[in-house]
Amino acid sequence: MRRINSRAADAAASSRCTPSVGSPKRGIAAGLLGLVAIAGSACAPAVVAGTAVLVNDEFVDNAQSAIVSAPVEDVWASAKSTMSHMTDDLLDVDEDLRTIQTYVDGALVIVNVETYKAGETRVRVAAKRYLVYSDEVAANVRDGIVRDMN
Repeated sequence: MRRINSRAADAAASSRCTPSVGSPKRGIAAGLLGLVAIAGSACAPAVVAGTAVLVNDEFVDNAQSAIVSAPVEDVWASAKSTMSHMTDDLLDVDEDLRTIQTYVDGALVIVNVETYKAGETRVRVAAKRYLVYSDEVAANVRDGIVRDMN
């Protein structure tokens, strides 16, 4: 029968289970790295929101448009539904401006829904892939929204 010294076994077990305490410099460096990671991720939405404002005039010039004979509320609800089915990415939805921003087929897509005339709604879609406007992706998204309204 083998005997185990209980103090030696306890010391060995505690040394394996107790985390080693590093130098204070290592702790400070880890803390600063964590703050940089948090600050970096918090700044990302501000960058996206800032670019949306800057490309607004470009958006109007490069958008694929369609006029739908339906109230703006119905088209807006359908556009959100269609976009949620076209992508696995999150939708950045602005209810006040009726704008959706997301990625479809690797392109940044912006959809805008607005009242055109009484009972008619304009749907505008612009897509940018590799910093160049993609009429093909924008037309596919526009056609999907219009098709789902019918």
